[in-house]
Amino acid sequence: MKIPWRKILVGELSWKRFWRSVVLIYGIVLVGSCSFSEKLIFPYRGSSYDDTLSGLHLLESSDGQTIATRYLPAPNEKFLILHFHGNYEDIGQLDPLYNHLRSYGWSILAMDYRGYGLSQGSPKEKTCYLDATRLYQRALELGYTSDQIIIWGRSVGGGLAVELARQEKARALVLESAFATAFRVATHIPIVPFDRFHNLSKISSVEEPLFILHGNHDTVIADWHSEKLYHKHLGPKEQHLIEGAGHNDLWQHDLKQEMKALEAFLQKDR
Repeated sequence: MKIPWRKILVGELSWKRFWRSVVLIYGIVLVGSCSFSEKLIFPYRGSSYDDTLSGLHLLESSDGQTIATRYLPAPNEKFLILHFHGNYEDIGQLDPLYNHLRSYGWSILAMDYRGYGLSQGSPKEKTCYLDATRLYQRALELGYTSDQIIIWGRSVGGGLAVELARQEKARALVLESAFATAFRVATHIPIVPFDRFHNLSKISSVEEPLFILHGNHDTVIADWHSEKLYHKHLGPKEQHLIEGAGHNDLWQHDLKQEMKALEAFLQKDR
């Protein structure tokens, strides 16, 4: 007697079975997205610094958690950058970038997400927004006005930057290698009824002038994300796609022209 292995292992093929499988797989994706999204978005590997880091200030957030921040004034200061970094970085690793930006007269005020560096807790979208607002308040406490503040977000930091720019006033919003939404980095199209850091639905309500930097060879967050954000923004804006640059080597390319353009962009009267 011939054993019907295919029927035993696979079952009877039918459209009903096919759609039941689709629904089951979709349900698994939904549960996984909801349960593990923060761990996927914030895959941090451990602190690069200790409490001797220059410019370090431990700030109490609105819900009592301690957030590590770093303030680095620039010589001949013109503006202050509120900097929100990527998900594999912390404020102790970014001296080359911070020193480069400070050479233009842009001071730095940055923070680590919860669980990063010396910041307490675990990173979640909601608490990221709380802490970004607290960092903005810290800038005001240091004596800066909204017209002196540049909100700058790289990669996942763009999510904090966009939300903060919706809530508070600033000189400009700078997005570096940012995404349209967090899940669409992997899925490209919307496939779930919820998402994380939904920049695309928020950017049209951002009143600040928008300046975008993105590598056109970025294989982590493709440049079409920035294209969508650029076209959805309704105010003054500029977009600069860096020829040959990927996600993590943008600043290894010659960005003199882009920085010159940003200087001019910041000086314009609005």
